[in-house]
Amino acid sequence: MTYLWESGILNKHIINLKKDNEDKDLPAWMWLQKVIKTLGDGGMSSEESNVENNIHCVLWVKNMAWHRKMKQELDVINHQRVLDDDVFVPQGSKPMKRIHAPGNSMSEHSLITGLPKALYNGEWVDGLTGGQVERLNVSNNTFRWMKVVVA
Repeated sequence: MTYLWESGILNKHIINLKKDNEDKDLPAWMWLQKVIKTLGDGGMSSEESNVENNIHCVLWVKNMAWHRKMKQELDVINHQRVLDDDVFVPQGSKPMKRIHAPGNSMSEHSLITGLPKALYNGEWVDGLTGGQVERLNVSNNTFRWMKVVVA
């Protein structure tokens, strides 16, 4: 997923729609928006397209070792786009199945330093040396992680 796509979908469509309807799940959507904005463009993994079963086009999400796993949270955004397809412009890419798997190729995006600790993969951070952790320059800002589910 690209940062521009995700942040645009959240800002222009979902957040505004939720505000207009005074939806009770608005705080969860505001939090998802904060995750995307905090990660920025370099913090969004890239994807490779492929055809599965000669029928469906799928996207293989590239792995980023340093990145906290957030498949479920990003899937919530894509699911909402499918549900509210009448709100989105017909141009551009359509929502597609995204496959997150340990065997997927690695992203070429560079490590993003200075993020809050909650956005890094804890196991990855634990494997770093003291000097590597220092160079990671983890932000002192608190970033509370939410559990977001689709009802």
